[in-house]
Amino acid sequence: MHRPTVTTPAASARAAARAVYQRKYDSGDRRLDLFPDLGDRFEGAALLAVVEYLLADQHRNTDDALDGLTILDHLLGRTAETYRLNLIRRARRSGATWQQVASALGLRSPQGAEALFVRLALTAADAMTVKTQHGQRDRLRTRQPRRFFSGPSRQADIVANRLWDLVNALLQHADALPTDVVDDLTYLVDERARHRTAMPETVRAQLRLSIAEIRQAGVFDRPRIVAEDISNELDRYAALT
Repeated sequence: MHRPTVTTPAASARAAARAVYQRKYDSGDRRLDLFPDLGDRFEGAALLAVVEYLLADQHRNTDDALDGLTILDHLLGRTAETYRLNLIRRARRSGATWQQVASALGLRSPQGAEALFVRLALTAADAMTVKTQHGQRDRLRTRQPRRFFSGPSRQADIVANRLWDLVNALLQHADALPTDVVDDLTYLVDERARHRTAMPETVRAQLRLSIAEIRQAGVFDRPRIVAEDISNELDRYAALT
């Protein structure tokens, strides 16, 4: 059987799931029809349903086994990381501490949970940025980061304060932003008000992710300009610290 050439693990997994579904349908097996959300997209829950079906199937079929491996590889890779990232975001927004998150993940310390979140958030942001249409940012009227002439530590404090001002400015356009972005930014602002944190790595990673989500959602006009200003200032902060 010819196996189509695809370009990403997600596309490979969906192609494999469609192949399994079609083989079973052609053979008269309608058991996969009982699973919910089995459509053209074959997202996480549907893909897992296909793998579970294949493991329960007593008929030996090389293509089924290979397709099952393709699907499982995707589920254990990017899909699992996306689920983990989004659940950490929800846990934090609902008030969970990093220690609680670490315990839920089986990690020994809150620092381990923070490091995992940073990695997952930046990986997701990078993936979204790659998918963003080339040239979009060039069409925006983005401003260059401000230049300061004080010492590095003082400059970093100034940039951090400007970043928080920009986050608050972005929240003024909440109606134009994805819901998860609004929820995450609101949580960050509330946390800063309670704990007076400056600009820790977890906050910077969350901001990177939020900017990527804004770009991916196709937000333009004033909120997009503010978002790009945040991105510029994050770059400047990184260079100063």
